[in-house]
Amino acid sequence: MTGIAAYPTYTTPLLIPFVLGLTLLFIVPIGVVKAMTGIEVTLNTLAAFVGGVWVQGNALGLNYFKVFGFLTASHALAFANDLKTAHYLKIPPRHVFAAQMVATLIGTFVCLGVIRFHFTIPKVCTAEAPMRFTCPAVSLFFTSAVTWGTVGPVKVFGRDGQYWALLLAFPLGTATPVGVFWLTRKFPRNRVLRRVHPVAMWWGAILWAPYGFSYVWPAVPVAWVSWGYVRGRWIGFWAKVCFVSGCLFFCAPFSSLFTLTRLMWGACQGLGFHFLLSPLVFIGVFGKLRY
Repeated sequence: MTGIAAYPTYTTPLLIPFVLGLTLLFIVPIGVVKAMTGIEVTLNTLAAFVGGVWVQGNALGLNYFKVFGFLTASHALAFANDLKTAHYLKIPPRHVFAAQMVATLIGTFVCLGVIRFHFTIPKVCTAEAPMRFTCPAVSLFFTSAVTWGTVGPVKVFGRDGQYWALLLAFPLGTATPVGVFWLTRKFPRNRVLRRVHPVAMWWGAILWAPYGFSYVWPAVPVAWVSWGYVRGRWIGFWAKVCFVSGCLFFCAPFSSLFTLTRLMWGACQGLGFHFLLSPLVFIGVFGKLRY
């Protein structure tokens, strides 16, 4: 609070009590959801909504609401997850906390060094940036700050706003778990309802923006074979090798092979060798990429 008040952050020191209260209110529900589904429900949208009303017309001040609103709960869950893993490995919690502090200190300086390096790249975060340093995530954060901060949620989602109908998502999201719970109690033997999780259902829909069907579909048959076919017939085998083999065979070799092949063959394009999928990186699935 002292740093926010002393430096020209253009926001209020009351941000810190607000974020801490928001985290204390939601840390248990989102922790339970993550433990059950593996999905971490972030609070940056809720923090941006409140911050946009609080500091309307101030995009820089809103960034503090977004960052602190997301990082406080996210880091608390990450630390709790590390404590759980350490408990299984019989590592004292005091040692885990010390390791977290050292890693945070080192990571702070590493991140600052990476940011300073990015500023040395010519035309960084533009469409003409070399090595595809177009910064899509940073551009999205900037656009969100302008929408929620400079314009403000009142003008965007208010009574006369263009997107006021999107506010219906709040009661719809609240009613969905209640409806699913009522249906499961009404039809307890229904196998489909027992496998429906409202948070996972809504979170899966988020993947459709801005990606398309071609991005989401490849995971569907793989997930069905693992969780539907193999798990129902060889539960012991599935329990032992499912997650380990999934990480081993899909994450490490294939992603590394594709990345290295793309980099090596891309470097060879100047020698007359042309990789078949190289143009897709720049063309995109639905047209030329624009960040």
